[in-house]
Amino acid sequence: MRRNGFTLVELLVVIAIIGILVAMLLPAVQAAREAARRIQCTNHLKQVSLALLNYHDSHLIFPIGLYGSDQNHIRNPGHTALTILLPYHEQGDIYEYYDFVGQDDSLFHKGEATRIQIPVYVCPSDDSGGRAAVHTGVPQEFARSNVVVCFGSNMMAANMGGGAYFPSSDPTTDGAFQIGGGTFDSSRQIRDFRDGTSKTIMASEIISGKHEILNSTTDADARGIWAWNMMGSSSYTHRNTPNSSVGDAGWRSANDVSCLHEPHLGLPCDLSAGMRHDGFHAAARSVHPGGVNAAFADGHVGFFEDDIDLIVWQGMAALADGR
Repeated sequence: MRRNGFTLVELLVVIAIIGILVAMLLPAVQAAREAARRIQCTNHLKQVSLALLNYHDSHLIFPIGLYGSDQNHIRNPGHTALTILLPYHEQGDIYEYYDFVGQDDSLFHKGEATRIQIPVYVCPSDDSGGRAAVHTGVPQEFARSNVVVCFGSNMMAANMGGGAYFPSSDPTTDGAFQIGGGTFDSSRQIRDFRDGTSKTIMASEIISGKHEILNSTTDADARGIWAWNMMGSSSYTHRNTPNSSVGDAGWRSANDVSCLHEPHLGLPCDLSAGMRHDGFHAAARSVHPGGVNAAFADGHVGFFEDDIDLIVWQGMAALADGR
């Protein structure tokens, strides 16, 4: 009797065809998943921008980018705009849990709230979800995040005379946020956006640091921490284009650094500024292919490619430069 069946060659051909189809389909599936993740990141930035507008409606002013000192420039509280903004995107309980007084004048000692991950501040494209950094000297735990507010087109601060921000009397920038004292004297109002709210960026994305031990010169990276005061942690600038290969310039002292040079992870770092806040800057960064999301002062969010013209990118970070 004749038996029907497949030959070994026919079976191998079918398996090869299936393998080719899977190989062709897999990138499409991955691209679709990343597109969905990017949409979620866009929605999170949208919520942040609306929270900023709600804050302005309540106070007639935007929050200070960073509470660098009190009026006498003595204390260094280190509260970030992302902390001040918590009640305006339904995180009021965490805001109440946050210790604004602290055990001393340090930027640490902010209670247990800093270890809580804020969903709106997390982009699922990155691996920041569920991670936290520990400052071993306090100790204090800080949740990772991917949202940063814009400190303008160049550096974190100006007119510093080579010093740190807390003794300075003029830590200005040309952006929506800047370092301020214990009052609203360093905050922005809608009327300050003379280039237009639809043309001025308020916030963007950052890749979260991959090393979870802070206060070390060997393995510290504080980028992507909503309650941390350093450049690249809760703030960034437009000195360089998105995902720039130029290193983010962060803090370096005898026993403390704010970032590590890891360009293979999209996280280049430059510590040559030392402790000079007029030398600090950090680029917007994301793991989205080709660019970053950014939120504007009127509430809309756009996607910007890595190869955007630097002059255009810098112009969108300044409030009133006419560009």
